[in-house]
Amino acid sequence: NEKLIKATISSFSKFSRPDQNLVFKLHPLNLMSECDANLIERLTLEFGLDFRVKIIISGRNDAIIKNSEACITINSTSGLLALKNNKNIFWIFYFFLNGFKFT
Repeated sequence: NEKLIKATISSFSKFSRPDQNLVFKLHPLNLMSECDANLIERLTLEFGLDFRVKIIISGRNDAIIKNSEACITINSTSGLLALKNNKNIFWIFYFFLNGFKFT
């Protein structure tokens, strides 16, 4: 997740409009969620995005996706909700033996 988080925040800082926000929805059962949240907070400050990056740990994905422009997901059924809501999707599959595959 670390590489993806860094790449996402870096890209968002360069290419997003000032009125856009970036929301990270962490999986509630992910044992690394606290580490991911700390990394997101640190990078948010480094890139000067203090008020434009949000972290959500609980809540319904459908409500979040309905109010989004796009969805980036790793090995998650959240992409199906994004498809249902006609959102752009960046779906990343991680196979433990082969590494990341982008679709």
